[in-house]
Amino acid sequence: MLAVPPFVAFLFAGLLLYVAANMDGATQDFFSPSHWSRFDSALYVQIAGQGYTFVHCSGPPLYPPHSWCGNASWAPLYPGLISLLGHLGLSLPVAGMVLSFLFAYLTLQAVWVLIGPAWTFSRLCCLAFAACFPGMIYYYALFPVSLLTFLAIVSLILFIRRHYVLAGVAGALCAWAFAIGPLVGVALLVSAVLVARGRDFWRAACSGVIALAGSGALLLAYQRWVGHWDAYFKVQSKYGNGLHDPVTTFVMAFTGGPKARYPLQSPNSGYDHVYAQAQTAFVAALVIGLIVWTLRRRPVGRAEWVLLSYTVIFWLVPLVDGPTLGRYRMEALLVPCVALCTRLPRVVQVALVGIAAVLAVGLAQLFTQYLIY
Repeated sequence: MLAVPPFVAFLFAGLLLYVAANMDGATQDFFSPSHWSRFDSALYVQIAGQGYTFVHCSGPPLYPPHSWCGNASWAPLYPGLISLLGHLGLSLPVAGMVLSFLFAYLTLQAVWVLIGPAWTFSRLCCLAFAACFPGMIYYYALFPVSLLTFLAIVSLILFIRRHYVLAGVAGALCAWAFAIGPLVGVALLVSAVLVARGRDFWRAACSGVIALAGSGALLLAYQRWVGHWDAYFKVQSKYGNGLHDPVTTFVMAFTGGPKARYPLQSPNSGYDHVYAQAQTAFVAALVIGLIVWTLRRRPVGRAEWVLLSYTVIFWLVPLVDGPTLGRYRMEALLVPCVALCTRLPRVVQVALVGIAAVLAVGLAQLFTQYLIY
C-alpha cells in the first residue's frame, strides 16, 4: 500500500499539467512528444541519433568571434537511454517522452522513501508538494531533469544510510545525466564534513570522491568523442556563463538587465513573465525559510544536514552562473528539500502545496506557449 501515494501524486501532477494545457487549448497533442519538446530537447534527440558534434560557430553574430558550437554541452546519459529505447523500436522523441515520464514517477517514489513513507497528513502533504514542486513541468519535458532528480535523491538516501560507495556511484551517474550533476559530488563532500567523524569521515568522503571521479571520466569521454576534453566548457563559454554576483543575478530576474552585445549573453527572457519571477521568489523564500527553521531546531539530524547541504549548493550555484540561465528549470532540482518540510506546521505545508500548484500551472502555460525554454 505504501506504493500507492507516489502513483496518486504522479496522477495529481499530470492533472495540473493537463489543466495548464487545457487553458491554452493545447490538449490535442498532450500525449505527443511535440507537446513536451522545447529547444534543447532537439539536441538530446540529435545526440541519441547521430552522436556528438563540436565545431567552430558560423552564421549571424549571436555570440563572440571564434566561439565553439555543437551539442557537446549536453550530458550523455539521457540521450544514451533514448538511443537504447530507439534500438528497441521506439521513435527517438517517443523514447525521450517515455523516459521523462518514467523518471518523473521514480522521482516521486524516491521522495516518498526519503521523507519516510507513512500514511500521515504531514508526509502525504510533503509528497503532494513534491508532485507540484516549482519547475515540475521539466520533470515531464524532454529534458534529463527528472533523471537527475531521481539519481540525486537515490545518492542522498544511500549517503544518509551510510552506503557510501553506492552513494558515490549514483553521484557519478548524476554527472553523466545533466550538466549541473557534478554538484551532487560536491554536496556529498560537504555532507561528509558536516556529519561524519573519525574513520566514518574518510568513508563518507569517498562517496564524494567517487562521484567527482565520474565527472573526470566524462571529460575523458569527451576527449574520445570529439577530440577535446574541455568541449563542454568551450561550448558553454559563448553564453557568458561563469562567476557572477549571485545577488545581482537574483535581482535581475525581477528588474531585468541591459541587453548584452551578443544576444546569447543577454538575461534570460523567461524572466519577462510573472510566473517565472514568482517561482524564483517562492523558491528563495522556501530555501531561506527551511535553513532558518531547520537550524533553530536542535539538534540538527544527519539527514537534515545532508539535505541542507544539497539544497544550498543547488540553489546558489545557478545564481553564480549568471543571468542567462533559466533557473526556473534548475529550481526543479531542489525537490529533495521537501523532506525538510515534514515538521513544518500543517497550515504552512498546505500553503506550500497550494502556492506550488498555482505556480506549476502558470509555468506549464509559459512552457506550452514557448515563452520559456
